[in-house]
Amino acid sequence: MTSDLWSIFVVNVAVNSFLSFFTLSLLIFFSLKILRIKSTRVQAFCFMIPFMKIIADLACYQFSHWALAQQLNPLTSPVGTRILSAYFWFMPFRYPLCSVDFHLIDGQTFTLADLFCLKIGSEWTAGCALVLIAGTLGFLWRAIQQYRLSNQRLNEIRSTSILYEGPLQDLHLASKFQRKKVSIYLTSLPHSPFITGLRHPAIFIPQPLFDELTTQEFEAIIAHEMSHFHYGDLFVNASLFWICHFFWWIPTRYFKGKLELAQEYACDCLHGTNIDRLHLAQALYKSAHWLKAIAPLPIMAQLFVSPHHAVKRLQALLASPKNELFILKWVKIFALACWIFVLFLGKFWTF
Repeated sequence: MTSDLWSIFVVNVAVNSFLSFFTLSLLIFFSLKILRIKSTRVQAFCFMIPFMKIIADLACYQFSHWALAQQLNPLTSPVGTRILSAYFWFMPFRYPLCSVDFHLIDGQTFTLADLFCLKIGSEWTAGCALVLIAGTLGFLWRAIQQYRLSNQRLNEIRSTSILYEGPLQDLHLASKFQRKKVSIYLTSLPHSPFITGLRHPAIFIPQPLFDELTTQEFEAIIAHEMSHFHYGDLFVNASLFWICHFFWWIPTRYFKGKLELAQEYACDCLHGTNIDRLHLAQALYKSAHWLKAIAPLPIMAQLFVSPHHAVKRLQALLASPKNELFILKWVKIFALACWIFVLFLGKFWTF
């Protein structure tokens, strides 16, 4: 059995990361619903946690507790010695703070992946492990190609761009603009406005769209894109791009979409400026209308191009802000932060 542990471990990573991702995602999703967290920035952070967790879990496998590593076969254990447990405690400096796992009476743990591998045999397990490894390498190669294609597209846009050197009327936005050393480019190629650059941010806006915008609408788009840079959305999305390709067997599209949409809503708030959100709503409408006329959309098109998302974002921008008691808001956020901390330092379905 020991000689087959490498293949069983590879299958464990695949199965356990799948189960852990969805367990944590559902727990966080229902936590946001129960606590009625309205802050979209907090929501965006919470939707990021399951992606971080599957990376952290790779370093948290406890091989000394693994039944198979101790030459114990869960399938041949006596009836009543295999236990599914789910427990929660809060003891500082102890891992895990909560757990959902299978274990034997003597404390050794095993997983669903272990049972699956023992059932199908060593040859099939090795085959599954090789398929998973080959698939990971293939998807990483695909990610590299997509990254190169995106850079090629960006260089093409940059080569046809003109640096915008006009002033910004909003003083708060102008101050932030100078402090972050952001560049604005007007391009001739069709795409939605976007920001790029983790260290030296640059905002690209098509010239035809720029000609249709008022000064206030233009600055509203600039403020929205700068919020993505200010809150680290560019780094988060770049990290998720590689994580999703590495863990290619996990269908992350839905939760990644929820994260990206929450980021858009958060940046729509235009915090730190005196710009009316109505101007951003008008700019989004013009952007969506202009981009619809030049479909199909290129690679750099962003979320607000989708008609469904555009309508929801416009409704949110035009709706009257709902006031919430300051103390109640922060009590709920504190409770959520404690719960997220416990979940992140938990162990779900792993040994």
